[in-house]
Amino acid sequence: MGRTHPCDPQGSRVQECYAREEHLHWFFLRRESVATVVCQVDDFALGCRQESTAKSVYSNIGAKLTLHNEMEAPFECLGLVGSFDGYDVLQTRDYIKLSAESYIRRLLKAHGWDNPSPRESSNKPKPPLHESDIANLFNLVAGPVENTPEHKALEAEQGFGYQSVLGEICFAYVLCRPDIGYAVTTLAKISTAPNALHHKSLKHLAIYLHQSQDWGIMY
Repeated sequence: MGRTHPCDPQGSRVQECYAREEHLHWFFLRRESVATVVCQVDDFALGCRQESTAKSVYSNIGAKLTLHNEMEAPFECLGLVGSFDGYDVLQTRDYIKLSAESYIRRLLKAHGWDNPSPRESSNKPKPPLHESDIANLFNLVAGPVENTPEHKALEAEQGFGYQSVLGEICFAYVLCRPDIGYAVTTLAKISTAPNALHHKSLKHLAIYLHQSQDWGIMY
């Protein structure tokens, strides 16, 4: 299963299930009593005020999806959503919180940044992009062009691929981290020929996510 996107901010709860992708169009046409619907390939989540509403919708969908030789519907109701399509979802009586904490932890671990130095792991997150570096990002000589031996040597020296990490961080931005939007779009402008400072700034952005990995959006 994937993760989640919540729904109606006025007290509704997100329910989750998955179904055959080719039948999802019927589902969207029959959602009069559903506050919000989120679909990712063959997974979908419903935002509704009552659990009974969700179960009724699932029952109706199951009746339409079940073939003549099947004893059970080809999907499963999984109850309240805790994660969906990269999101972590915390549902309480008073609010719903979206975060990318689990995804960020995986990103950091994949690059060996899950245990930063004491200086990097300050309790107070520094800005995602140093003000002193912003001008230099564009004023310094560009780095080696992509796919050249010099470019590969720089990536080996820095320990990561610039575009790969940028794309991974961009996913967190799109999910629920608008606070890194300026840093992501700025660093993307020089992604075809990044130099050592650009790599340093991108890693700093990753460390910023480490310091604020539980941040998100609350409804």
